Amino acid sequence: MKPSFAHSLLYALIPLLLASLACNTLLPPRPKVEWDTDPNALIVSATISGGMVPQSVAINYIPDAQVWGDGRIVWVEYLGDGQRRVLEATLTPDQLRSFLQRAVDDGFFGWEASYADYNVYDAATQCLSLTLTSSSKSVCEYVRGAPRAFHTLYGEVASGLGLTGSDYRPERGYLTAQALNYEGQPTPEVMLHWPADSMGLSLSDAAGGAWVEGEALELAWRVVNTNLWGGLVQEGETYYELTLQVPGVSQILPPEP
Repeated sequence: MKPSFAHSLLYALIPLLLASLACNTLLPPRPKVEWDTDPNALIVSATISGGMVPQSVAINYIPDAQVWGDGRIVWVEYLGDGQRRVLEATLTPDQLRSFLQRAVDDGFFGWEASYADYNVYDAATQCLSLTLTSSSKSVCEYVRGAPRAFHTLYGEVASGLGLTGSDYRPERGYLTAQALNYEGQPTPEVMLHWPADSMGLSLSDAAGGAWVEGEALELAWRVVNTNLWGGLVQEGETYYELTLQVPGVSQILPPEP
C-alpha cells in the first residue's frame, strides 16, 4: 500500500523535529544578556510551591528569591522549626549580568520547560524563571530530572548570590485572621496575646482581611516568620491563625486596596 501524503509529510518532518531538539540541547539559544532596568520589572524568580501544605503556608509563602530590574534582591533563609528570615540587598549591574550570563552559558534557554517524576505523589514543584529583554524562560522540576546546573543556579540566587543582606521590612500588608475553635480540646500553645487596644485593631475585624501598617504589621510579620506552619495568637478567649500577604513580594498577591 502506498503511503498517504500525510504519512509522507510526517516521515519528512521527523528528522527535522529531532534535529531541532538536538540543536536546543547541544546548541541552545543564547539570548543577549540585557534586561528591563525598571524597579518593578521582575527579572529572576525562584520558587518552590505546591505539595501537601496547609492553605496558610501557601498564603504566607514568599518566593525563595526574587530579583528586580534595578538589582534589588529579596530572598528567604529557613532557620528550622518553621522559622524564616527574609532578607534584601542590591546587586550591581555587573553582579546581575554575571548570574544571567552563567544561566545563558549553561544552556538554560534551551532546557525543557518541565522535568518530572510522577511516580511521586503530591510533591512540591521547583521553578526558576528568567526574563531578558529578548527572551523569557521558566524551567520547573517536579521531584527530579532537571539538569544539574538548574540546581546550581537556583541555589546561588536562593542564597542571595553571595550578598549579606539586611532584614526585609514590609511597609504594608494584608492581614487575615482565622478564628479557630478548640472547644473540648487541649488548650494550644500560643505565640503571643494580640494587644487589640494598643494596636487599634481587633483580629475579629481582620476575619475577612484588613490592610495593616505600623505596629500591627510589625507584629503580624513577626508571627508569620516565626512559625509558617500555623503560629497561633490569642485575643480574649479566641485563638487565631494569621496569614500576611505583602504586595509585590508574596507569591499569592493580596487583593487591590
